[in-house]
Amino acid sequence: MSTHARSTRPSGLTRLSQFQPPDPSALFLLIMLDCLKRLILGTDSRQVDVSMLIIEFLVLLLILLEVVWQSKDRWERKKHKNAVLDRLNALSKSEADMLSSLVLHGSQPTTSAKSTESPLESLTRPLALALVERDYFTGWRVARDNKTIIVDWVNKRRK
Repeated sequence: MSTHARSTRPSGLTRLSQFQPPDPSALFLLIMLDCLKRLILGTDSRQVDVSMLIIEFLVLLLILLEVVWQSKDRWERKKHKNAVLDRLNALSKSEADMLSSLVLHGSQPTTSAKSTESPLESLTRPLALALVERDYFTGWRVARDNKTIIVDWVNKRRK
């Protein structure tokens, strides 16, 4: 009977497997608050506490700089995308049709006998907002920097 009673009780191993350690960020916060308390009250302030707080604030400053840098980069990408979309929306119907056929079918524009300049030549300037690029071996192609914006615009225009 005693063997049966032992098997129904949870063993110490199962209790250990159910143990959840505390969150490390909560522990970090408690240590930081304890250091601040020692510094502010002036009781038992140690050099280690001061150096640890300086390091923690430097880490927080680095995190803040990272967030600012990413938000600035996101803002610049959005500004560039809006400039490219404004340029795409300002295209004439013939230019938009040529660009759409280049994106969708890869068809190269033909030059007229009177003009040596391709109809897509005007879409290469200014360089930062170039819609197409010219490779003299394979012909015209969509600009790499703005390809996703242009392809999305052509697909929306087609619908």
